[in-house]
Amino acid sequence: MLRRAALAFALIASFASFAYADGGDDRDPELTPGDLCTPADADFDERRYEEQIPHCRRNVTRSDKVRIGAAYGLDPSVFAQYQFDHFIPLSLGGSNDDENVWPLLVAHARRKAQLEQDLFNQLSRGDITQAEAIDEIRAWR
Repeated sequence: MLRRAALAFALIASFASFAYADGGDDRDPELTPGDLCTPADADFDERRYEEQIPHCRRNVTRSDKVRIGAAYGLDPSVFAQYQFDHFIPLSLGGSNDDENVWPLLVAHARRKAQLEQDLFNQLSRGDITQAEAIDEIRAWR
């Protein structure tokens, strides 16, 4: 009985991994709603931009990736296909919290990186606010 349950779990996990890998940018808003850095974060290092937005230095460990990947139904054996992406980028004030990190297929992460760079440039120049930049990130597909 235990063996059957383990096999069933393995099949479900395998299917979930395959199903997610097929979508690639299917962020689960309940798992990864986004989270902002605050001065209380252990990774906080400075404030940036005219708005004085708190910035956190990058800190996502292997164990963080394993935990987050498991929540998305991914086995560590497929991690090379993914970038563990900060949904709200650190450059826009995002945090390293699990609620802000998700597995994104590398090809999709490259596309998102272009938007992130554009928003970073606009925020740096003072052309947009942090809230406007985050709205753009939330609308990305």
